[in-house]
Amino acid sequence: MYPQIKLRFRGNNKGFKEIVASGGTITGPSAAGQYRYHTFISAGTFSLDVRGTVEYLVVGGGAGGGKGLGGAAGEVLVGEEFLEAGDYLVTIGAGGSGAQGRPHFSSNSMAGANPGTSSFFSDKEAVGGATNGVSGNGFVAGSATGGGGAGGSAADGSGYTGGAGVSLSEWATGTNTGSSGHYAGGGGGSGQTANRGARGNGGIGGGGRGGATVGENDNYAPSAGQARTGSGGGAGFGGYENYHQAGASGASGIVIIRYRVYKV
Repeated sequence: MYPQIKLRFRGNNKGFKEIVASGGTITGPSAAGQYRYHTFISAGTFSLDVRGTVEYLVVGGGAGGGKGLGGAAGEVLVGEEFLEAGDYLVTIGAGGSGAQGRPHFSSNSMAGANPGTSSFFSDKEAVGGATNGVSGNGFVAGSATGGGGAGGSAADGSGYTGGAGVSLSEWATGTNTGSSGHYAGGGGGSGQTANRGARGNGGIGGGGRGGATVGENDNYAPSAGQARTGSGGGAGFGGYENYHQAGASGASGIVIIRYRVYKV
């Protein structure tokens, strides 16, 4: 007679026990083996009833557009972690306001743009974009980065395009968020006075477009970063006779958590 062997399996997400979780806006899956997404666009709690491995996307808030220099995008964090059952706090970073403008012939001082604030998932922090054109992970103005676009700088003629954001098309498609499959595009720089130039485009991923003019009073206002992408706002144009457009606001950040589901 064979001896009896007692087996005991500990719950996890590797085929023994499905993850059960709540919080945020839940989407998917449509078939076994696909991801379930929890999307947070405001503060909340991700509650995990069964421990297991989850993947996360955390995007900080974008900075507001400045005086010629586009706002930088927030930092982008992507990773995975094995979590015990419990509650995990989520905080969404706000987009910064743009620099203050002023009318023709004014000598008033102008308040500068404000940076974005950080987003959090538990102890994971994605830093907000800065107002000096530097993205949340430290890249300089006008550059394209792997961690959030930097703000485009002003140019004599056409303003520089904001730095490209991070391509995460699967996350964007699964949650109907992002912009063109990207997150965290830098804000475009403004056209400079000398040539009344074209405004800089926002970086792919939702960056706002910079301001410009084609004549003394024919101005194109900058645009804000696309909501919930962590993108930077477009820069204000510095025109004639001390005129200056206000910069546009940066976009709020976002937090997305996902895990595979094997029984639908």
